[in-house]
Amino acid sequence: MNLQDLRRQTEAALIAAGFDVRDDDTGFPVDTSSLNGACLFIQDNHVRLYLVVPTDRQEKAADIAAEALAGAGLRAVQVGADPASADGRTSNVLLAGTGELAEGRDPEDLFA
Repeated sequence: MNLQDLRRQTEAALIAAGFDVRDDDTGFPVDTSSLNGACLFIQDNHVRLYLVVPTDRQEKAADIAAEALAGAGLRAVQVGADPASADGRTSNVLLAGTGELAEGRDPEDLFA
């Protein structure tokens, strides 16, 4: 899948899950309490994603994003990680900051 297709597929999954998807975080209101924001962009030949949500909603938003991505056959891995060997869950990656999008579900979900 090329980068533009991967970005479009990711954006569609996040929008369907209720996220406001933007290229960066400059367009979000200062008070983000009324939305789940996601920044989705292409950088260094990868599609990258980070969440813009209030601190008290970060875990829930990360879980929602992880489920939405898994439903689209995608997951986020740590920036620079080898997607084939990355074992971190998408929600944990997104809680830690920016993640790179990769095809495939979280390793733990493969055996659930």
